[in-house]
Amino acid sequence: MMTPKKSHEHTIKNAISDFLQHQHLDNKLAELNIINNWEKLVGAMIAKNTTEIKFRGTVLYLKIESNALRNELLYQRGKIMALVNTEANQQLITDVVIR
Repeated sequence: MMTPKKSHEHTIKNAISDFLQHQHLDNKLAELNIINNWEKLVGAMIAKNTTEIKFRGTVLYLKIESNALRNELLYQRGKIMALVNTEANQQLITDVVIR
């Protein structure tokens, strides 16, 4: 027979989440997740033309190889921001800089 969970006990998921927040690693983990899932987020064409993805504070910096694609993405910065923040389940970025 299992004893009921006491209110002061944490699940492993909550304990890990608390640890990551306490160590200020939750944002770094979210950033790494975005980089690793970049193609899934933006599609193969954009991903293959993205030569650099960097996070500085709350700004996402993208280096795009194709001039035409870079110009198109400048108009879709809000959409990229929404995709990234949705994937991160938090307000990870507040701006996107495309170079």
